[in-house]
Amino acid sequence: MPSVPVSLRACSCRSNRKKSTPPWPRCGSWPGDLASTPHYPGTEEFLTVVKGSLKVRSARKTDVLHSGDSARYQADVKHSIANTSAEEAEAFLVVQFKKE
Repeated sequence: MPSVPVSLRACSCRSNRKKSTPPWPRCGSWPGDLASTPHYPGTEEFLTVVKGSLKVRSARKTDVLHSGDSARYQADVKHSIANTSAEEAEAFLVVQFKKE
């Protein structure tokens, strides 16, 4: 299963967020956070932080991951990834859709 490298730059203000879509399937870069609407039922995401720290929120659960940490979480609910570092954070993100 392919993974997509994700790069999140530190951002002090959400109003500075660009209104652009990341270039898929290449590396995506956002100025601080990435909020996602629910995917198909049963979808999960696997995130591994390579550099910096990221806050992952899925449904009502929130965790902060640091370099070397990994997480698996529901992606069929509202979820988000936010950079909590003072500099750019890097991670690999794998999205797994439920087989029918």
